[in-house]
Amino acid sequence: KLQPQPTDRSRRATRRARREGERRGEAHDTMAAATGTTRRACASILAVWLLCGGFLCLAQTDSFRVKPNAAQCAKPKPVCIFDFDHTLHIGPYHCCGRLANEALNAVDKCLAEGFDIAIASANTHWAYVRSFLRNNIPPFRSLLQTEAVQTGHWYKTTTLNAVLRHYNASSEPQCAVFFDDLWSNKQYADATGVHFVKIIPDSGLTMANVEAGMQAVRDTCAC
Repeated sequence: KLQPQPTDRSRRATRRARREGERRGEAHDTMAAATGTTRRACASILAVWLLCGGFLCLAQTDSFRVKPNAAQCAKPKPVCIFDFDHTLHIGPYHCCGRLANEALNAVDKCLAEGFDIAIASANTHWAYVRSFLRNNIPPFRSLLQTEAVQTGHWYKTTTLNAVLRHYNASSEPQCAVFFDDLWSNKQYADATGVHFVKIIPDSGLTMANVEAGMQAVRDTCAC
């Protein structure tokens, strides 16, 4: 008995079914390949995790470390800015004073940690201030006739801005810290954007003061 011949409609339906099957097969192969890649990546991450002992190590690998932008790091060094009287210098404003016990070591600590140094003082006896610095804190000798040493201004926003300008750091005030014995002078640091560390006037600047100030800068100053 002769079999009925397929019609054109049935042929087209057969071809559509075949093409649909091929597309489904390709999609399945693609999904399987992606799943395999994902599984291999997860296995690699898990191996690093287990080898290093958890997330801390994982975060420190090159693949996961957040790296600073190069433009952020292309900036001047941070700055330690010191008041003079009752900070570095203990005694009368115009003569006969002594160096605070830890002042020289504290200034040296700033330099050793990569900070520049400066003075922002209201003392109007500029010759005495510079003579004292020259004789007692040698790192200031090369700065005495520059804007890094500011004297005679009670409005210390002006002097702090001059120091930042000298070190090309006007756009990065958070990278500087001001050490002063008067709480009333904090307002000038705040207006400038510079960190402030209060000094006990009877003892003057200490290593602990400098450590606290440098840490404040590190917490907010990129790189």
